[in-house]
Amino acid sequence: MTYLTQHRPLRICIVVPYDLSIPGGGVKHHALQLARALRTTGDQVTVLGPASEPVDLPGAIGLPGVVKFVSNGAYFRMGLLIAPWRVRRFFRENRFDVIHLHEPMVPSIAFWTAWLTPGVPKLTTFHAYGESPHWALRAAHKLFAAIQFPFIQRAVAVSVPAADYAGIAWKRPMLIVPNGISTQQFPPAERQILVCQFHQPKIRVNLFHFCVVQFVTHN
Repeated sequence: MTYLTQHRPLRICIVVPYDLSIPGGGVKHHALQLARALRTTGDQVTVLGPASEPVDLPGAIGLPGVVKFVSNGAYFRMGLLIAPWRVRRFFRENRFDVIHLHEPMVPSIAFWTAWLTPGVPKLTTFHAYGESPHWALRAAHKLFAAIQFPFIQRAVAVSVPAADYAGIAWKRPMLIVPNGISTQQFPPAERQILVCQFHQPKIRVNLFHFCVVQFVTHN
């Protein structure tokens, strides 16, 4: 047996900033699929995020406080108005070994989670990229980093560009773990199987899970 199959099941909370009750969205899809894959290893995974309507997703909890706005021609539904006492109550009623924050620079659920869960190890994943962010956005990122990042111990980026963009504010080492793809949904052609096997969800999940186990063990 490998180290990964010998660990005790972890209680993991994955936090996303976008409306869980609305389908679509790359960050949400990534988080939900990661939660689904981690459950296959025996871990107990809860996805927490804002929701404008009841959430009909297994293992997902939605909190009210969604604000809809337009940016760069796209619609966003984010939990800007989530009440901190709702977040505090959720974490008082549910205990976790590790908390995984997606897009921590997006207010406000990641902020409340980081501040209101002392003693729980936290890591974060950066997804976003921008070629020439406005000076005001850069200043906001640095401000958000100053008040939130001291509570986060480790960071992951989904790509080198995402890591570069996150580097505006995150100044510590960062691991790059690309998004995996489901070979059940996208089966590789027979002649490409040796290459595509490296993209199997289990391999990606085990890489991420090994990082989480090491992180929890050494904190």
